[in-house]
Amino acid sequence: MAWAGPALSEQFRQLIGSLPSAWDQISGWLSDSSVGQFLERRMENASQSGGGSPTGSLPTLFSYVTGTLNTVMGSVANGVLMLTVAIFLALDAPMYRGGALRLVPLSYRARARAIADELGRALGRWMGGQALDMAAVALATGLGLWLLGVPLALVLGLIAGLTNIIPLVGPFLSGIPAVLFALTQGFDMAIYVALLFVVVQQVEGNLLMPLIQRFAADLPPALTVLAILAFGSLFGFAGIVLATPLLLVAIILIKRIYIEDVLGDRQED
Repeated sequence: MAWAGPALSEQFRQLIGSLPSAWDQISGWLSDSSVGQFLERRMENASQSGGGSPTGSLPTLFSYVTGTLNTVMGSVANGVLMLTVAIFLALDAPMYRGGALRLVPLSYRARARAIADELGRALGRWMGGQALDMAAVALATGLGLWLLGVPLALVLGLIAGLTNIIPLVGPFLSGIPAVLFALTQGFDMAIYVALLFVVVQQVEGNLLMPLIQRFAADLPPALTVLAILAFGSLFGFAGIVLATPLLLVAIILIKRIYIEDVLGDRQED
């Protein structure tokens, strides 16, 4: 796999370098297409009905684009910060774990240690299953894009696999750049790429992920969606990314501490 690193690096450079030309091609295609002309007429009619010139909406459009870019950059910065914290925690996990256990009274410390061990095993199984799912999505997407003849199929497939860790939102984030680059080769190619992403995500969401998580972490689907909505509204992008593992931790803690220790309802798993 030594060839993968240089190939990915080169495709990432091509991806960044080709963004301006790809945008120019898409803008030109929209200007010449009936869809783009229809949207342009709608904008002109809206500006004229509002009593302004067609360029009157440019400041608003610029503000919208600027706000979107700020949101994206903030999400990227939060992601980098989360990754940095996770790396530092993983490098010296026993120290942090021992420090947390020392906060627990001596009479409950053995029980707390057992629960911490269970949390570690559950999160490890979940992460292993998630990594397998991400690899499958990256492989299927990259192979499909390569068969369709889309440029930079390797790096676009890698992006699809990496963003698949984000529940619900990830597939859309990975599909946008792939469809945009497919538009440079024609509207039909963009349709094929969009259908490819839909098929891959349907197979992953309805077949692959349930099979993997059945052996990794048995999480109720309804609670997973509610956790994504709740943590996303409270913590934004970071909450969406961490919603599933936080739900897994919450379920184990409620089961072991409240149901078993407080209520005394101990049942075999």
